[in-house]
Amino acid sequence: MRAPSPILRVENVSVKFLRRTGTRKFFGFGGKEIFTAVNRVSFEIPAGKTVGLVGESGCGKSTLGRAILRLQSIDSGKIFCGNDEISRFPTARMPLPLRRKIQMIFQNPYASLNPRQTVSNVLSEPLEIHFPEMTAREREDEIVALLEQVGLNAAHRLRYPHEFSGGQRQRIAIARALAVKPELIVCDEPVSALDVSVQAQIIDLLKKIQAQTGVAYLFVAHDLAVVEDLSDYVLVMRSGEIIERGTPEEVYGSPQSDYTKTLLAAVPRL
Repeated sequence: MRAPSPILRVENVSVKFLRRTGTRKFFGFGGKEIFTAVNRVSFEIPAGKTVGLVGESGCGKSTLGRAILRLQSIDSGKIFCGNDEISRFPTARMPLPLRRKIQMIFQNPYASLNPRQTVSNVLSEPLEIHFPEMTAREREDEIVALLEQVGLNAAHRLRYPHEFSGGQRQRIAIARALAVKPELIVCDEPVSALDVSVQAQIIDLLKKIQAQTGVAYLFVAHDLAVVEDLSDYVLVMRSGEIIERGTPEEVYGSPQSDYTKTLLAAVPRL
């Protein structure tokens, strides 16, 4: 029997940027060079599983995540969502049926929510775009269901983002990502801006949602402890390249690269 296709397949993807160099670059007189943020990266995410992507700040993790969402163009390689090659579409032209399949949870929950919109408006927008056949009453019922799914309640739908704590705002962002029933969610350091106790609550919530819905995650983080707890498979990234990969037991129990060993040594121990 043929194995099912992974929900995401990344093949030799590279992302490059043109940047100015030299001491006079801020005045427009410096030289220019090509900077490779992501260099020939390949991996797969099976349906319903979590792949953790770890590395220090600036290594290319978020750029890769944005490329997968088609928010960032790529210079070479291919990206597949199921059997559909999504990298063939321009960054702003991916069809809605494919756009629905992959959603994102951003690092800063306050910046990712419109401060002028109530929670009801925030959650209603994706429903109106992706499910235009829904009636107003059906949307309202779905909004309440989404809030309850992430540990909030119906009364919260009438409030604005500034009326919530950081952890509550991230729950709203998770509800927004879930609204279109995606098959994959790219989690771009979703707990790094939260207190440690709240981080644990959000991680537990993501686990619960995955068990309920079967959604897959690409979990981007620099905190190896968080990734170990959540992931079925781990990728270690440095300077735009995947330098180590394996199960959490393999990567954490027997790291092969000196860089991974350094990252592990930096994890605080209680």
